[in-house]
Amino acid sequence: MNQEIRIAVCDDLAEDRENITRLLSEYTDKNNLYVKIEEFSSGEAFLSSDTSVYSLVFMDIFMSGMNGMETAKKLISRNSRVQIVFGSTSTEFAAEAFDIEALHYMVKPVRKEKLFHILDRFFDSVYSLRTVNKARSEEHTSELQSHSDLV
Repeated sequence: MNQEIRIAVCDDLAEDRENITRLLSEYTDKNNLYVKIEEFSSGEAFLSSDTSVYSLVFMDIFMSGMNGMETAKKLISRNSRVQIVFGSTSTEFAAEAFDIEALHYMVKPVRKEKLFHILDRFFDSVYSLRTVNKARSEEHTSELQSHSDLV
C-alpha cells in the first residue's frame, strides 16, 4: 500500500503558489508519484491546518503577517520530521534556514531545473528510507519465523 505524500505550498503571492504547484504537478506526473498538494496564502492559515500531515513544505520567507521563518520554527515544534524548502527573492535568511536544517533555500524566481533537483533529493530520501524500513520489517518477520520454527 502506498502512503500518500502531502506537500504544502505557503506563499502570500498567488502567482508564486501557482507556479510552484504547477512545477510540483509536472514533476510528480513525470515520475508517477502520488502526492496531494495544498496551498496556503499565509503562515497563520498554514499553522491553523493539521500540519502533522505534511512531509514537504515550500515556504516563502517574506509574507505579510507572520514571516516564513517564524512559521517554519512553529511548524518544526509540531512536526519535527517535515522537510522545508524556503523561497525568497533575497538570500538574507539563508544561514538561518540551514540553522533549522531546511532541505533547501531557493532564490526566486523558481527555476524548473532547480526545483526538480530539490525534489529528486527529497524523493530519493523518502523512498530510500521506505526501502530500509521495509527491509528491517521483513528481516524482523524472518527472525520471528525462524524463532517459531525452533519452538
